[in-house]
Amino acid sequence: MNRLNPRALVLAALATTLTIGGTAALAQDTRSYETTSASPALARVLSVTPNLERITDTRQQCTEQQQQVTTAGQPGLGTTLAGSLIGGALASPLGKGGGKAVAVATGSAVGAHVARTVVEQQSTTTTKMVQVCQPVTSVREQVRDYAVRYEWDGREYAVNLPQHPGGWLKVTTSHTVQAM
Repeated sequence: MNRLNPRALVLAALATTLTIGGTAALAQDTRSYETTSASPALARVLSVTPNLERITDTRQQCTEQQQQVTTAGQPGLGTTLAGSLIGGALASPLGKGGGKAVAVATGSAVGAHVARTVVEQQSTTTTKMVQVCQPVTSVREQVRDYAVRYEWDGREYAVNLPQHPGGWLKVTTSHTVQAM
């Protein structure tokens, strides 16, 4: 018993189908075939409506503004030393003997404290330019595509297109053939 090659069987069946009257054999095929005409027809555009989409943008808007800045005095080491020396000098005539050293030490401490307090209470106000930024939101509309109604072969159709088609559309016709 000879075994037949499956490929050879398929080729033989195809050759038989084509020679026996290809149209009748193809009509029994369960697959569908789509054909397209080579020359496009013109269809009249009835209406074009843009489809819009809303786009929200947020950005920073910055402006320069005058701003008053008040700064408190900042006593440094020199201020503290000067207050200490003045306080010690003013207190030195007070007291005698061992009390004199206590008076100078107390005067120095009080003088340093007074000097620091006076400088800290002094404030200055200056005006300077400051950049102030705020978020600003804007909404704009943009054309997404166009809803097009057109007439072809006595019937109305609708389609969405990425660009405005003008007054006429090129329409290619296609049909599908299926076995019954």
